Amino acid sequence: MQANPSLCEMLGYVESELLNRTFQEITHPEDVEKDLGYVDQLTSGKIPYFQIQKRYLHRNGTVLWGSLSVSLVRDRDRQPLYLVAQIQDVTDRKQAEAELNAQKTLLRQLIEVVPGSILLRNREGNFIPMNESTVELYGTAQENLPGKEK
Repeated sequence: MQANPSLCEMLGYVESELLNRTFQEITHPEDVEKDLGYVDQLTSGKIPYFQIQKRYLHRNGTVLWGSLSVSLVRDRDRQPLYLVAQIQDVTDRKQAEAELNAQKTLLRQLIEVVPGSILLRNREGNFIPMNESTVELYGTAQENLPGKEK
């Protein structure tokens, strides 16, 4: 029915082009089924609204991430009239999360190959063993060391 200028800019369409597309056409193919499942639950009355993160297809073919919130407007007889959707571009955040996870994985791999014992302290002041050298030094499994976060 309507698309605001922010959504048009986010997806690279003018409003008339966007209104001639279904949400399935602008949704990444791997996310369509999940999205349709939520819409089905919404229209059947099983849920009052839903919020998900999913991928969208920009007009130029690039993929972007959106945080989608959807609710259903019903008529006086409780019949579905239309969906109201709000989409926020979270692509930068998703990319930052992926980079952070990659760095964590690399750090974990580096810590495991260090020949010396590595301990960190958490905010409560407890020691957290970080590698197998620490386990060998104390002669017990990491999860049994004092101060190990559970």
